[in-house]
Amino acid sequence: MNLQEFAARKRISAQVRHSKIVPDDGVPSPTSAADKRPEPLPEEQQEEETAAGQPAEAAGGALTLPLPVGAEGDAAKGKGDEPTDVTIVNVTPLEESGIETFLDDVFVSHMRRLVQVPETPEPEDRSPSSKSPSKSPSKSPSKSPSRRQQQQPQLGDMQYKGEPVDVYTREFTCDKWVVHSLLLLLAMVDSLFLFLAWTEASAPHKNLYNRFEMAALLYPPVEWPLLVLAALCAIILLAAMLLGETMQTATLLRPMLGLRLVLGVPAGVLALFVVVLGGRTKPYAFGASAAILASLLVFVFAETRKRAKLGQSRAKLCVWWCLDGCLGVALVLWLHIFLLGSALLEEDDCPNTRNTSFPVYFAELDEWHCLKWGDQAKLSRQPHGDELLLDCNTTFIDAIGADFTAYRRKCPPCPKDPTFNDEVEGCFTYSGRSAICKAAVHIGAFPDTEGGSFIVAGRRPLATYEGCLYSGFHSSAYTPDPTSPSLADQWAFTIVNTDNTRAPYDSVTLVDWSKGGGGTLAEPWKAFTADVTMSVAGRNFTGSVPIGPGQRNNTPQIELNYCADAKVLADRPNACEHK
Repeated sequence: MNLQEFAARKRISAQVRHSKIVPDDGVPSPTSAADKRPEPLPEEQQEEETAAGQPAEAAGGALTLPLPVGAEGDAAKGKGDEPTDVTIVNVTPLEESGIETFLDDVFVSHMRRLVQVPETPEPEDRSPSSKSPSKSPSKSPSKSPSRRQQQQPQLGDMQYKGEPVDVYTREFTCDKWVVHSLLLLLAMVDSLFLFLAWTEASAPHKNLYNRFEMAALLYPPVEWPLLVLAALCAIILLAAMLLGETMQTATLLRPMLGLRLVLGVPAGVLALFVVVLGGRTKPYAFGASAAILASLLVFVFAETRKRAKLGQSRAKLCVWWCLDGCLGVALVLWLHIFLLGSALLEEDDCPNTRNTSFPVYFAELDEWHCLKWGDQAKLSRQPHGDELLLDCNTTFIDAIGADFTAYRRKCPPCPKDPTFNDEVEGCFTYSGRSAICKAAVHIGAFPDTEGGSFIVAGRRPLATYEGCLYSGFHSSAYTPDPTSPSLADQWAFTIVNTDNTRAPYDSVTLVDWSKGGGGTLAEPWKAFTADVTMSVAGRNFTGSVPIGPGQRNNTPQIELNYCADAKVLADRPNACEHK
């Protein structure tokens, strides 16, 4: 077989696969006039095409295929006068071929069943000519359309109960473009917000500084289901975009967006749950839930319009319109609740916060401090009241009294003299009868010849005060009488917030937390306790402390209260958000 014969055979095979083959049995097809046996080509034209190495094709679709080389030898050996060419007649090519035509036919058949358009049966042709085969090969078959083709309803001409039906077809429509555009836009928005909402809801056990984390730990974790649903929604959206579907012929885009909504609804419910627990501190979760609710609203609206155009009953349409209206009202209410700060999400007594450290109140010091779990914190004392000028010989009891609170004071220059040693008792922790200004010079708060300001704070007394040499002079040692009623013996003080690394300081460590029972959504803190180690104002404590407001009367007199920023720290709003 030469190259020309091989090419001709391949071309004819392709035509045969996509053609209607009518056997030459002498009986014409009863389907239509267009399927009658066509007239073969003249012999001269057949000889010319055969000589050129091409198969002869009849005017009406007849094909002449040369036999392969082996077949010609077999004919010459004794099979009689068998022809060396095989003629296939009545090959009527399909008007269209390929998967696109197949999909069109399937779609049209489906839409006919949907709108209940009956197919008109083809009438039987009882004319005399149909009972006998045509004996005149010179006559060409009729090219006029059959009665079935004339009565075949087209997709654009479908009717329901006598009225034209405009359904969603694969043709471009403005409504479909708007619906698909809105669904794609909302899908991209809620996919982004779902991943951001996961970051807001993740690892509550590592960030137990707000009401949201405590409330979230009372329920099964939501961060991992939210992440899985967000990933599935993103994969479906990406697949729909990578398919290369256009708005004009989007046969798969609409069902894929519908499938994505099926997965998006539970993801939106989880995001809504995060907002209920965290309030306005979870904007990404709110954005995800609002976007999914809007997508559902658009999808139901488009589906309702389509069913209305298909002529569905009024009762069913009323259900769809009611569902669409409820979704619209729910979206408006959800926007109102979050954006305007409704009381459903926020409480005046204990609003939600964005703390990155835990607000801790020390009742003895009358101070709030922001502490992190697991870190040993050195308290930086916060002075109260105005700065007052003291005399060089004023004692702590005379200037401050029995008080653990820190105050800012200012001293004039206090030159060293022989009385310095006697008027300063202790080494960085001084007795209550020591002179404040001279103690400040001893600890190094300012030079004795210049004077300056400092912060002084009271603390519990020591059993024995040791003297030490510092800043050029030696302080005195002192042992107070434990039975003495004098306040000077019952109180001590120190100069705080100095550069002296040897000076005593107050420290607290929030070691860990533990969860018990009894917590509710309104009061989740009742299920948690904290393990605390502290040394404050001369008191050392190690043990468990209840978490929540109203716990400052316990043994260490501290309160771990995340509601503090709005209630107590009015002069320092959001004090623990960035510490």
